[in-house]
Amino acid sequence: MHDFNHIYKVLATSILETISPTRCIACDVPGDVLCPSCASSLPFIDLSLACPRCGAPYGRVLCTECPMPGSEEALLHPEEAVPFARARAALSFEGGAKKIIRTYKDGDELRLDAVIASLLCAAIRGRNETNTQGICLIPQVSEPLGDWSQWADALAFVPASPEAVRRRDFDHMERVAMRVATRTGLPLARLLTSERKTRDQRELGRGERFANRNGSFSLAADAAGPIPRRIILIDDVFTTGATLSAASRVLLDGGTEEVRAVTCCRVW
Repeated sequence: MHDFNHIYKVLATSILETISPTRCIACDVPGDVLCPSCASSLPFIDLSLACPRCGAPYGRVLCTECPMPGSEEALLHPEEAVPFARARAALSFEGGAKKIIRTYKDGDELRLDAVIASLLCAAIRGRNETNTQGICLIPQVSEPLGDWSQWADALAFVPASPEAVRRRDFDHMERVAMRVATRTGLPLARLLTSERKTRDQRELGRGERFANRNGSFSLAADAAGPIPRRIILIDDVFTTGATLSAASRVLLDGGTEEVRAVTCCRVW
């Protein structure tokens, strides 16, 4: 049934394209799913100014978004300490960035997986990247940054819940991860499964998000061989880090030495 629904959506999209040609998801101009003008005006994060720990913009020297080790906030809420070593995000979650994520996940515009993959690749490599239409993404990086694709042994993704997969008929990050793996040359490791149903994170506060996600992932039963030592873990949006933290802990408990998180967007 899952395959039939997916094929049906692809056929329906082809028919709709004939009747009503593609329009930009941000400005509605006919042409590309994301036109060059809207792509160039996305709320890019300058990675050389961002917090290397949580990926928030302007936190390179002093981050206001993640508690410093030993601070009062960190001591009061140790359960909110993120286990991944570093994080990067391509966009601030606003304007056109919101439209990209929401239209891809809940609007059945599957072609946006290529746009999201390009943004993730740019963040992973710490340099300018072009998408399949030749549109430059991450237009400036003030200082050279390390290419994490040269550091990592494998790429992993945060899996969607079974309920979300049934609702959408696809795992949104799996599609993106396959494209990112191809472009970076990293092996795609399907290491995680969504273990149990959780509440919608958008309904919850910061502490509730961490509690909600705790124990929500497990190592995939068919994950063969030793777990890669250095993993880049990707997801669509970093809000509090609760989802990425829960997934990272499973990887670290399973034998990974270091996890670095990369997302398309960062809420701050």
